[in-house]
Amino acid sequence: TEVQMLHVLALGRIDILIGTDPNMAYEVSRLGYQDVLEPTAWQPSDRTELFIALSRRSPVMERAGEIERAMRQLLDDGTISTILGAYR
Repeated sequence: TEVQMLHVLALGRIDILIGTDPNMAYEVSRLGYQDVLEPTAWQPSDRTELFIALSRRSPVMERAGEIERAMRQLLDDGTISTILGAYR
């Protein structure tokens, strides 16, 4: 897992680790490795899209449009960027 690999990296057993952001940034912070590990500015050229999946059988499906609008608002008003910034 990324957590296990962060431990190995912090111990100096490997020199570099590539992981996903913000997951990696969160784990570095949670594990207290901010003073031990340094993120790089490298970003892959490909973008990974993330999705929220709802079961068609779930009663939440009735609110799918509402969830979409709320997520769009959080993205558009900068809330998501602010949250991510706290882990970088």
